Amino acid sequence: MTERLYWENPYLSYIDAYVTEKYLKDGKCYLKLNRTIFYPDQSGGQPRDVGYINNIEVQDVYEDGLDIVHVLNENIDTLDVKLSIDMERRFDHMQQHTAQHVLSKAFLNIFNWQTESFHLGSKYSTIDISTKEITEKEIEKAELLANKIVQSNFKVSSYIVTPDKLEKIPIRKKINIDENIRIVEIDGLDYSICAGTHVSSTGEIGIIKIVGFEKVRSTIRLKFIAGQRALNNYLSIYSLIENIRKNLSANENDVLKKVLEIQENNKILEKQLKELKKSIIKLKAEEILSNLKTIARLNFVIKSLDADDYNYLDDIKHYVTSCEQNIFQIYTFESNNCIQFNISSPKDLDLDLKTIFYELSKKYEIKGGGNTHNIQGNIRKDHKESFINDVISNIIKSLNAK
Repeated sequence: MTERLYWENPYLSYIDAYVTEKYLKDGKCYLKLNRTIFYPDQSGGQPRDVGYINNIEVQDVYEDGLDIVHVLNENIDTLDVKLSIDMERRFDHMQQHTAQHVLSKAFLNIFNWQTESFHLGSKYSTIDISTKEITEKEIEKAELLANKIVQSNFKVSSYIVTPDKLEKIPIRKKINIDENIRIVEIDGLDYSICAGTHVSSTGEIGIIKIVGFEKVRSTIRLKFIAGQRALNNYLSIYSLIENIRKNLSANENDVLKKVLEIQENNKILEKQLKELKKSIIKLKAEEILSNLKTIARLNFVIKSLDADDYNYLDDIKHYVTSCEQNIFQIYTFESNNCIQFNISSPKDLDLDLKTIFYELSKKYEIKGGGNTHNIQGNIRKDHKESFINDVISNIIKSLNAK
């Protein structure tokens, strides 16, 4: 059995130990020790500790019955070993886990909502509480109580009890367990069966902040941060608001007002831009229609566009079609070392432009594709004129053959 020193003193970051069992498998070294400060992975929703054994990085830590297994990528020959963990990560986990107990107690006290599950993540942690709905005001109420518990600096302690003594303890949530029953107590306020690492007083949590929620099946999942994570989050948000304030030349109280004014102005500008775009498209489409060509009793639009016009191509085509449905539209645009083309036909004609595209690809080096009524792609610059002429010839030939 591995002695779990993180239960007795979670602030230990360096100890000596000795190997009680070792085996090698798939190039990895598996160690069981007489004692450890390494917390095993996902025990009670908490991630493992990271650190070193004899200056070799520990790759994984997991429970095997009453033992804890440490996995390394290198073999260790000596039985005496030195263990060290990343204390900054450990203390962060201690803050988040104790914050979960406090937050769960707050929701239970105010609303009688039980915590169904807990997960300690790398960016934020979550608890699933036994309610299908929640409001911002209810969250705020529980959050305020949780932070009052933090500020009251209640002592946090842990101890092992036997099943018969467990019946006399007002456990927040019953768990089926009959050995190694570890109680984490917040000074008579909260009692939980828990194997995790915790701070010694609620004041060490610093602050608890709920940062989001979502419905998950029949529960509500709350996202929260605590301690240094909450401070880092505040500093990031404060820096962002300060940058916005300075760019808007506003004081702290006027930032929101300025942002709302900008949003309203943007709505007006977007509306004006939309109307202007419609006018531009109309003018360009009417100019195109004024140069309509009739070839073999078929109407063609043949137009070379610049970059700005090509950005409006779909809108221009739509407007042209709305004015004159029985029209073939052939548009080209010079791009880098090639000519882009976009060709469409009236939809009520029994004509397959894809077939024409295939026939033309036998003569020209074409990249592109399309469907029955629209083809697009690119060709060499020096093939532009002959390509357009062949497109028109093939259209006329196909229709005459029907």
